[in-house]
Amino acid sequence: MSMPRTTHNSDDDEFLLFIVGAIALMTLLGSAGLFWSKIVVWMVAHHIVVPGASHPMVALPGGGGVGLDGPRLGLFVGVLIALIAWAGSASRRAIASRRAVG
Repeated sequence: MSMPRTTHNSDDDEFLLFIVGAIALMTLLGSAGLFWSKIVVWMVAHHIVVPGASHPMVALPGGGGVGLDGPRLGLFVGVLIALIAWAGSASRRAIASRRAVG
């Protein structure tokens, strides 16, 4: 006899997905570290960051002095605040919809 299929994940399945996700994230971060110098050169070439000769306000680690000047730093902070606000709004909507259903 075959076992009936369920739509719910067991705790073991969720734990396995968490472990696989953590390993995938570590692999991605490790490979990004290998290409960091190429990424920094690309960002300087496309004027995303300023070279070290321009005396940036915030220097990127391992970038040889490249970093963010005032306008780029302000833009980065603005984008970061917008992403945090969007994530907070999305999580609040998800919580409210779960409460409305249950």
